[in-house]
Amino acid sequence: MNNGALARSAGETIYSRFIPADIVQSLFNECKIRKIDAGVSLHGAETGKFWIEGCTVEDTVIIKKLLSENLYFTIANDRLGMVMHKDATKAKAVIALAKYWGISQSEIVAFGDDLYDIDMLSYAGIGVAMENALDEVKAASNLVCMTNDNDGIAEWLKVNICNN
Repeated sequence: MNNGALARSAGETIYSRFIPADIVQSLFNECKIRKIDAGVSLHGAETGKFWIEGCTVEDTVIIKKLLSENLYFTIANDRLGMVMHKDATKAKAVIALAKYWGISQSEIVAFGDDLYDIDMLSYAGIGVAMENALDEVKAASNLVCMTNDNDGIAEWLKVNICNN
C-alpha cells in the first residue's frame, strides 16, 4: 500500500516505511502557507505518503528544498506529487513479501503503468507494463499487456498463468 510504504499479509505487517508525523506536519504547514494543495495518507501517528495535487514545477522546487535525506519526491503521470520515505518503494515492499512467503525473484510477476512502478517492474522476474503505460515504464518492462480498461492484467494472467 501507499507505493510501498506498507506491505501486509493476512493482517500482519511485513514491511513499513512511514514518514514521522512531525515531518509531515511541517511539510503540510509549508504547503498551506504557499497555498499548495496537499494531503496525507495517515496510518496512526505516521503517514505512508504526503501528496500534492496538480504539482507544478514551482511546487517541485519548493518541496524538494524542504525534504530531509530520509525522504524522496516523485511525480506521477497525472501531476500527483508524492513525498515518501526513502525506503518506501514498491520494489522494496515486494522484496520483503517475497522473502516472507519464500518466493524467488524469478517467480514474481509485477504490473505497472506509471513512473513509481519502474523499480518494481525492473526487479520482478517478469515486469509487465500496461498498454497505456508511460514509455519509460514500457522500456523497463519485459512485456506489455492490454490497458486496465480492457482487463489487461486479468487477460494476461488467464493466458500466461491459468493455461499453464
